[in-house]
Amino acid sequence: MTHEGKNLGQGKNLGNDCCVVAAMAVAFFMLFVSVAAKAQTPANPPGTTSAPVVDSSTTGPTTPPANPPTTDAAVEASPSASAGHRISLPPNAAVAVRLQKAIDSANVRNGDMLDAILASPVRTSDGHTLPAGTRVGVTVLAVAAAGKISSRGEVTLQVIHVGPAATLTDALTFHGQPGHKDLPDSAPAKGTEASVSTNTTLHFHVAPIPK
Repeated sequence: MTHEGKNLGQGKNLGNDCCVVAAMAVAFFMLFVSVAAKAQTPANPPGTTSAPVVDSSTTGPTTPPANPPTTDAAVEASPSASAGHRISLPPNAAVAVRLQKAIDSANVRNGDMLDAILASPVRTSDGHTLPAGTRVGVTVLAVAAAGKISSRGEVTLQVIHVGPAATLTDALTFHGQPGHKDLPDSAPAKGTEASVSTNTTLHFHVAPIPK
């Protein structure tokens, strides 16, 4: 090989080496740019927000009240404690009650509550007085229309409270007129209904305490 050809081969090898070096330099540059871009990317993409971070160490521990309220489960479970002072009527006390609306055995049902008020004042067990006009709870204890059980109608009433005083009285029963009999031993015809007129005053008595 001549001296000139040898120089030409060396020139080609040198050119190839330069290309390789340049390619590697470009590759390293691109890698550097990529890494730098990732490092500068914000934690949240544009258009998004992150929830505020609360450092529990800055809020401090919750301090309980100096004297927390105490709850006695036995007191809460006791009906007498929750109801407070109960009002009652003394045993055998007379209770005069005036009905506000007429009733009859054909139109009332067992358990119905009737409109009624005190016709006269009543003394309570603790010495207070419930005045006339106080609301009275009168219930229909039993009822049978005429011709159902017997030829005449029948209705039984009882007082279960006087104003705020829960009580229980004796029961009053009212009867209608029996139906006509053709013969003394024949079945009577249908009689009349038991009825109580408006403003009728009924006299009950508070039931005595069982011994």
